[in-house]
Amino acid sequence: MEVFRTKPTILECHVNDPNAPVKWYKNGIPLDLERDKRLKYHQDMTRCILRIFKTTKSDEGEYTCQIADDRGIKTTGYLYVEEPQWRFETKLPPTMETDENNKVELECSVQDEDAECDWYANGEKILPELNPDKYEVISYGKVRKLVVKKLHPVYDKGKYECKTGVMTTSCDIEIRPALRIEKGLVDVNTIEEEEVTFNVLLNKPDSRGKWFKDGKMIYPDQ
Repeated sequence: MEVFRTKPTILECHVNDPNAPVKWYKNGIPLDLERDKRLKYHQDMTRCILRIFKTTKSDEGEYTCQIADDRGIKTTGYLYVEEPQWRFETKLPPTMETDENNKVELECSVQDEDAECDWYANGEKILPELNPDKYEVISYGKVRKLVVKKLHPVYDKGKYECKTGVMTTSCDIEIRPALRIEKGLVDVNTIEEEEVTFNVLLNKPDSRGKWFKDGKMIYPDQ
């Protein structure tokens, strides 16, 4: 039989005596039903049922249910574990624009709550555990979310991707830099009644600032 990874597996066979003692084997080795909490055996009259919760690739193999008596009657089947074909239900927005030092939340949703997703920034896989002050990955239900904190206009801009299975959704993020003074005021020596010009260079050409003298705002009509 075939089952997708992460999904439950049910292996079932029937005996002619509800009191028949049976043992389960994988690849000829007895299964330790007490040790592996993902495995659960249940006998309902003549039905012998083995359940595997959250099937993994390592569960693939030959399974045998054998009557534990001198006859050793058994039945065998092979379990194939396939990679799930996960897909997105809603995708990331194609573009986003925000300001420096803000945080951004990228959110999409998948069709299967078990879907595993990986996040990438400009082609590099994001590992939140290595930089928790910068990245946070949130999963609940079908929602998959990436939070990027303290945005930098150079290092954090670009293409962000979420990948699940063979599917990818992406978003290009532009970050507006915060207003800064690139070149500040300098002291000026002058004489009374002479015109003085003060120059300040900002990092944004269309920015506007306010002027103050001794802590009090200067208005253009003064």
